[in-house]
Amino acid sequence: MDITNFAISTQPTVRFSGNPVLDATTAKEIWQTLSQIDVTPFVEKKVGLTYLPWAWAWAKLMDHYPDSDFYFERNSEGSEVWFFADGSCEVRCVLTVSGVTRRCWLPVMDNRNNAVKEPDSRDINDTKMRCLVKNIALFGLGHYIFTGETAPAPAVQEDKKDTGFSLESSLAYLSEAKSKDDLRRRFAGISKAAENRGVWGEWKEKMTDTAKTLAEKFDGK
Repeated sequence: MDITNFAISTQPTVRFSGNPVLDATTAKEIWQTLSQIDVTPFVEKKVGLTYLPWAWAWAKLMDHYPDSDFYFERNSEGSEVWFFADGSCEVRCVLTVSGVTRRCWLPVMDNRNNAVKEPDSRDINDTKMRCLVKNIALFGLGHYIFTGETAPAPAVQEDKKDTGFSLESSLAYLSEAKSKDDLRRRFAGISKAAENRGVWGEWKEKMTDTAKTLAEKFDGK
């Protein structure tokens, strides 16, 4: 069995992996990475409001987390636009970055940030991409723009202490997989977090051997 499929075939679909230490570590590392990127040279201003173009935001996200994916929630009628009684509406974006998923919503507005009633397709399309940018900001990229700052805050140097994310705890977490798909998801999450912490080179052989052994057990069922 080719274990490399574990790292590249898994598409993250849930907010939590089931391992609190892994989830907290991954989310924190994503924030620390993206929040330090200065997007000031790429922002645009319209009617006194500051915007980050969605194409640039997505490209920068892909540079760091190419496995990221997003979709827009649909209502009971299958529409990606959620209407309210007064005729206004909003869109709801779900973005997954390295196994961590966040939801974000944004009303369809004009260039003065007033809600638009009965919007056309252009209004809706523009809002969907703005909502995506806002969701990316929840992971750190361009977040400082929404707080009114002109540049990202300086990185805080932390003491490298044991947070519970270790080879032993990761192997134990891997061994708790309930299926081959669950095993792939867990392996992908651990390998990404370990790469971010600079320990994957030390862990790779042991993690890979363990994953192969577990996969063979699932094949035998």
